[in-house]
Amino acid sequence: MVAVVAPDAGAPLDDPAPDRGGRRPRWVHVGHRLKALREEAHLSQKQLAELTKAVDPAGVGLSSYSINRHEQSIHAPRPATVALLAATLTRALGRRVTPDDLRLSGRQGLAQYLENIRTDQRRTKADFYGRGLGIPEARADRLIAGQDEWTLPELRRISRQYSEADALLLTVMRGDGQDA
Repeated sequence: MVAVVAPDAGAPLDDPAPDRGGRRPRWVHVGHRLKALREEAHLSQKQLAELTKAVDPAGVGLSSYSINRHEQSIHAPRPATVALLAATLTRALGRRVTPDDLRLSGRQGLAQYLENIRTDQRRTKADFYGRGLGIPEARADRLIAGQDEWTLPELRRISRQYSEADALLLTVMRGDGQDA
């Protein structure tokens, strides 16, 4: 287990505990949050990479290439990497950023994740939700706005098409990260 010490708190940001199957949780869906927080700190990817080297106790940090791949959701960072990014952004922003701040969760996180994919692919709602996922556009609008609950058949279809979203889908089914 790798622990990164947050520069302001002195408390280690450990990898999350394994799930019941002994597997460590996969940290996907950090790309858009990572980019938003990096931009909020007015840092380029190269500047963030340099700052990770200063925060990393081993002095290794991350490359700007890795940060780019994480922001593009091409690579899924390990929990230790997410902890390092959170500690680095804590220093850059002057406020506490936790690993959970970087990942999407719950039904609003799922809606944001799907909207990010849809807009990245430049698809219409009718095409993406209707033809792609079998969700009528009006219902998709309610789901995106948080006015409706995802159904199990909808979650199954999403899982079949976007298996990398399985950890996020579990947070929806468990009710984690739900907005009040």
